[in-house]
Amino acid sequence: MTFAFGELGLMPSDFYALTWNQYCLKCQGFFNKDRKEWERVGWATYNAVRVHVSKGMPTYKKFMSFLYENEEMKADKLDKIKAIMNKKMAEYIEQRGRN
Repeated sequence: MTFAFGELGLMPSDFYALTWNQYCLKCQGFFNKDRKEWERVGWATYNAVRVHVSKGMPTYKKFMSFLYENEEMKADKLDKIKAIMNKKMAEYIEQRGRN
């Protein structure tokens, strides 16, 4: 929830009104925006450095390898994350029912 209220800037009422898929899409959009900002900064830095280096400059993809080393999450990792989140949600609902 700290991510939802902090980085995403959701109000509690907005967060609780979202379905799981809507929340996942919001998170995905946040990370896509963050990645694009890093790409923009990386492109500007790469071009600024490239002007001063005569030879031996790596390609842009190598220069920005920290962004591209995990191009996409594997589907099985996403399934594991969803299973953990569903388990935690069930535990939370069960705990709320006891109180």
